[in-house]
Amino acid sequence: MTYKYGNQITELNQVPTTGFQGTSQYVSSAIPYARKTSDNADKTMYHNFGVWGAIGIEYFVSRSISLGAEMNLSALYAYKGDHSTKYEGYNVHTQQVEEYVDVKEPSSSAFEFGTKNIGANISLTFYF
Repeated sequence: MTYKYGNQITELNQVPTTGFQGTSQYVSSAIPYARKTSDNADKTMYHNFGVWGAIGIEYFVSRSISLGAEMNLSALYAYKGDHSTKYEGYNVHTQQVEEYVDVKEPSSSAFEFGTKNIGANISLTFYF
């Protein structure tokens, strides 16, 4: 989401009023007031790719009766994009309007193998 403001940050207007309450952000002692210009929280992507299967055994107690057990296994690659917010503010040391990017959550990825999404079956089967 991108935010646009009608009143610019300048040397004379270092803390302009905005239409959103509580949107000011303390960045540092150099930029004591900053306002949000963009936020990608609604565009953060989550991707999962993988395969799922089952492994099991079947034991025949007699010719027509069996006991079985099965467990799920999965191999999964997961990716999550970053969540960042951009701010603009007046730097009192450099006397310029500067942009600041706050990365709230960096992007991450992982490969998982195992029974994280656990499932199991136990069976008693009669064959006719």
